This record gives sequence, C-alpha cells and structure tokens, in this order.
Amino acid sequence: MNIRLTNHIAYRFLNDESIIWEIMEMVYPEIARITKDHDLKDHITPEMMGTYQMITPKDNKSFYITDSVIKNLDLLKVKRNTEGQYDYTIFSNLKPQKCTFITPDNRLVRMLIPDGESSFQMLFDYIRYVPDKQKKYYGHMNNCMFYVNRMTGEQCSHFTHPDVKEVENLLYRLLCFIYLSDTEEIILKPGEKMGTKKSGKLINEIKQPLIIVTSKWNITSIRTEGFKVSGHFRLQPFGKGRNQVRVQWIDPFDKEGYVRGAKKDTLEI
Repeated sequence: MNIRLTNHIAYRFLNDESIIWEIMEMVYPEIARITKDHDLKDHITPEMMGTYQMITPKDNKSFYITDSVIKNLDLLKVKRNTEGQYDYTIFSNLKPQKCTFITPDNRLVRMLIPDGESSFQMLFDYIRYVPDKQKKYYGHMNNCMFYVNRMTGEQCSHFTHPDVKEVENLLYRLLCFIYLSDTEEIILKPGEKMGTKKSGKLINEIKQPLIIVTSKWNITSIRTEGFKVSGHFRLQPFGKGRNQVRVQWIDPFDKEGYVRGAKKDTLEI
C-alpha cells in the first residue's frame, strides 16, 4: 500500500499558497473585506504579519511521524504539575526554527520558535482535516493556534481549549522524542520513495525534503509474570546540577528477574 501525501492536508498546507489565505481569513475575517477595496499591504497589522510568517512554508522543515513512532510515544511517561500543565521549560535551549510535524491521520502541527526578542515563545498551529462521511471527496479543515513561553512555562489563555488539549498530549511527547532522545533522521527528497509493499511505501509529493524520524531506542522485552511496573520511557535529569533533561528508558521492575533483551525496535511506515 502506498502512502500518498496528496491525500493529506499537509499536501495543501505545504504546496498550495491559497490555503494560507484560507487560514488567514479564518483567524482574521476582516481580511476578506480589506482586500476587496484596498491593498492589503497598506492595512496588514504586525499581528497579521506574525500569523502569516507562522503558517507560510518558507524556511520550514517537515517531519513525517510514522504510526510506529506514535505507538512508542505511549511508552513515554510524562507528568503534569499540580496545575495540570506539562513542563515546557525543558525546551528552553531549542534554537529558533520552523517545523511541521505530519501524522498519518490527516493532522499536522506547525511549530515556530521566532528569532529575536520573542524567541522564548513556542508558537503552534494545529490543523486537522475531517472527511465528510456523506460526500466521499469532501471534508473541512479545523485550525487552532496557541503558544507557550518555554522559559517560564506560561501558557496562552486558551491553552485549555478542547482543540488544544486534543493534540497537546501527543505533541508534548513528540517534542520530547525528537529533541531530547536519540533519534535517526531519514531525509526523503521531493519525488523519492521509501518503505516496502508489506509495511507501506511512503512517497514524498511535497515541494521540500521530508524528514522521516525513526527511533534508535532499544526496548527490553519482558514477561508479564511477577511484574508490577512495565518498562517505560521518562524524562531524566542529567548533567552538572541536573539542569538538563533527556528521554531515558526505564527497565520494568521484576522481583523474580525474568527480563530478557529484545531485538532492536524496528519502525515500519
């Protein structure tokens, strides 16, 4: 089975400039009125320009997240604080960048860490495509923007919105996976393919390189008898003063000692 990005919302988001203006009009309905009577350049606000820079494909790196990676994310144990929030300050050392994380289920998240005075912000645009069950080739796009201060952990006022919460659990683990653990990047140039007939063949049909992230985690397999705590990943402090964080595999607790090594985990598309 071929996995074709032409059937994914990412194809339009990364290839079609018109979708950028669809999103702009969703966020700023007044844009449609302004463009009818005036030159948009004379009326666009700094806030509008910031949103445009956030969603335009320029200077973007795209990551395709396979199903097998998403399954591994379920093994990563992360905790919320007493206020029910994840700790985003562990990403304080990330450099300014723009990335798009593409999942197989027709969703994507654009992340922007701006350069300059506002570089402490992590800006996110969550987009999903919902097919219309009544019409085979139709559907609608949902779009939600939010941000968090990666130096203080302060979140935007609508961080508790259901659309944000829908993606945050996956997003936070994904950021940990990509930036805090040992990963391997496979770069697929435009038009290139990878995979097999059995696992599925991914075809890069966007206009820019597509980064396929695979895991180098060597997971230990276990027997269920006698185990009270299964193997899992967690965020582990390390370094001088233990002020850095990385993803660490924790072996299962086995009172009887029935733990055996497993082959290296293989990720299929």
